[in-house]
Amino acid sequence: MDWTSIITALIAALVPTGGLTALVTVRDKKTAAFIDNVKGITEQWQKMVDEKQETIEAKRAEVARMEQRLDSVENKYESQLKVKDEKIDSLYKTINHLRNDLDNERTARAVAELMKCEKTSCTDRVPPFGQGQQVQCKLIDRRNNEDKQ
Repeated sequence: MDWTSIITALIAALVPTGGLTALVTVRDKKTAAFIDNVKGITEQWQKMVDEKQETIEAKRAEVARMEQRLDSVENKYESQLKVKDEKIDSLYKTINHLRNDLDNERTARAVAELMKCEKTSCTDRVPPFGQGQQVQCKLIDRRNNEDKQ
């Protein structure tokens, strides 16, 4: 058997049974199957991407709602804080005013304490300071005068 007879026998066997057509179309079928497979994979990926996009859009909408809520809470907090700050400022002003009044009263009391006579019947003034000064006391003890009359 030589090579020509082998090739002729092979062609004779393939042509009537459709084997030659099968050999030619096998490549096309593989290519078509590969393309279908790639289309299926692409569709699956596209479906996953669409789902992720929907999820992302839902999350963005939720974030926007939360930011609006946060802004409203911040505005409410800032207004309450402003009212409290004003109240604190007014209380500090009141405290400073009261401290000044108390300081003035204490100063007046200290001056009065220094100017107080040491004698109960005030004919001679004896202050605790200014030993060389003679000051006429204008206060008269009414109890002593009433007893004398």
